[in-house]
Amino acid sequence: MFATKVWISTMIALCLAWLDHPEISQETITNMSAQALRSLVSQALQGDAQPPEHTSAHPLERSDE
Repeated sequence: MFATKVWISTMIALCLAWLDHPEISQETITNMSAQALRSLVSQALQGDAQPPEHTSAHPLERSDE
């Protein structure tokens, strides 16, 4: 589940960056997204993709309050 959330967040960030920088080619965006997916899958298979110990219920909430 954590890996899926990371993947979705990465794709959203990548799409927003592409909107800000339309000069980046579609091929570059595709290669970046594929590399991110390969890395994430590799980490998940190795058991390294663990969520942080202190997570908040809402992504904008601060956990130190």
